[in-house]
Amino acid sequence: TVSVLYWKWTIGSCSTMSAINLDSLREYHQGAVADVFDNRNKYIVCVDNDLELLLKTTMVTNDLLGALPDNVVELHKTEDPFFPFDGKVATRVVFIIQSRLHVLKKVAGHVRNLAEKHKISKRGIQIYLVPRQTLIAEHVLTVEGVRGYVENMRELDLDIAVVDEGVLSMGLEKVSRELLVDGESSVLYSVAKSIVKMMLVFGEIENMKWKGTYSDLVGKLIQQMSTETADLLTGQSSAFHTLFLIDRMSDLSTPMLVEGTYGGIIREVFDVSNDVLIPPVEFLDPHQKPVESVKLDSVDPIYKSIRDSGLSGVKQKLKRRATAVQSKYDKKESLNTPAELRAFLDNLPILENEKRCLSIHLDINVELKKALDMPQLRNLLYYQKQIVKGEATKDVSDAIEEMMYKEEKAHEILRLICLYSHCTGGIKSKQYESWKTLFVQIYGLSVLEEWEQLEKTRLLLKSETGKVNLFASLRKSLDLFDPHYSSSSVNASYHGYAPIIPKILSKVVSSSDWNKAWASLKPCLNQMPGPASPDEEKPPDMLEKGKTRNVLVFVIGGITNSEISALRILEDDLATDEDVPPVRFTIATTSIITGKSFIDAMTGKEE
Repeated sequence: TVSVLYWKWTIGSCSTMSAINLDSLREYHQGAVADVFDNRNKYIVCVDNDLELLLKTTMVTNDLLGALPDNVVELHKTEDPFFPFDGKVATRVVFIIQSRLHVLKKVAGHVRNLAEKHKISKRGIQIYLVPRQTLIAEHVLTVEGVRGYVENMRELDLDIAVVDEGVLSMGLEKVSRELLVDGESSVLYSVAKSIVKMMLVFGEIENMKWKGTYSDLVGKLIQQMSTETADLLTGQSSAFHTLFLIDRMSDLSTPMLVEGTYGGIIREVFDVSNDVLIPPVEFLDPHQKPVESVKLDSVDPIYKSIRDSGLSGVKQKLKRRATAVQSKYDKKESLNTPAELRAFLDNLPILENEKRCLSIHLDINVELKKALDMPQLRNLLYYQKQIVKGEATKDVSDAIEEMMYKEEKAHEILRLICLYSHCTGGIKSKQYESWKTLFVQIYGLSVLEEWEQLEKTRLLLKSETGKVNLFASLRKSLDLFDPHYSSSSVNASYHGYAPIIPKILSKVVSSSDWNKAWASLKPCLNQMPGPASPDEEKPPDMLEKGKTRNVLVFVIGGITNSEISALRILEDDLATDEDVPPVRFTIATTSIITGKSFIDAMTGKEE
């Protein structure tokens, strides 16, 4: 049975991205974290490494210790060395962890150290399990001989966090590897639980469509959980029209590409953590107040206006925005009354913030342009475009070998080889062994394990006799590449290539009959890995003209920023099409990924 706490979740048109207001979800989860601590004790907190991002996002901070209550005096991670305990500094130690075997064993070591070396009392140790308490946690701590040192183990209902307007993430970057290599499938329960939790607030989602092995399992889990909570769901009208569940494993090609939108490529070029960019000093305006960090989300009005554009269109948007800001400043010269002056002064902080953000993004855009003009990135973009277009000639093969000889970044070469293997139907055996040998000879034996991990996760494919080139078939049936794309089109998200997941969704939501459109895609979907949801014999919905359909999209295994941008662009396109109802996407995922983070997670490489 699903145990769910309830909170007030308002529905309204809060943004252009989503018609669902998710602020209350963030507030609920912040309250759940705050309830871990009381005012009588001082705490040392130890957090599961894989939960750090989720907690930071929940607390809306890049400084987790600073966001926790004042009586939290120290913060550690489970992967850190054993930490000391001083009863004069703190009275309790709280572990916030997931119920995973390797994490539980690490925590058992910490508990043993605290109890036996530092003589902490039984009442001094508490464990909170995210998102649920499990029998395996009790079993592991008992087998390790430390369960008696722990006062209690409780559940912390924290499975997914609001990242931005209409975007939610579980912050779990290693999910694809855990599912494909480690056989760790507990995250699927968490995904299903988070969706059912939404249903309990917004009403049951009657229309569900899924694609992929793991989406199939989650879809069936949701159906089972919905049956168990049927009494709670009865009589509620649903805010969401349809749920689309899709596996990342249905499309492993897209994350290997260099992203094309401003919001995507900024994460390719700069080091961005938890959506926070620390601007390099060399390109900041020395006349402006130093900028410590830039939060890349919709709170920044300039970033929000350009994040979904291809880089070629960003410069013009910034110029137009600069002209508009300047004209607002110029209005102060024509103010004639005290009321007009007061209104201008009231709006001045907003105007100053917009000017500051504009200055930052003008500088960032210049640096991005420089990065794209560098031979390494320029060549990489050229060769990936050739591969995606189906023109992976000997020139591309020679270029990959040349990149190795030049000892360019190993992860960029691996991304290109993985992309090549998926878009060409697999690498021929002789070529495969030649590249593998050369790669190991140049980069050392340490990279051999990474290569083999990519084989296991099917990111790196060998050609198989008689097997159809799936990507070539999808490129044709879904019309994935457009060499004449505009900077505001879905194809701008990847330099002319439209990513597969948004493209499939566009085929469905741009139709007047979604069930019929989904059924018509079956020949295409059946070529892709994993089962698709069965066809539904339902009459098409007859919504009144102009009424918006709210759609929940959940991608298991991660989604890129440029794929999110493609869905936003699709929203805008549908808003101008009078023949189909407008759509608002709420996007949820196990993590927001980049090509590098995806490769690192799949190979088990530490960030």
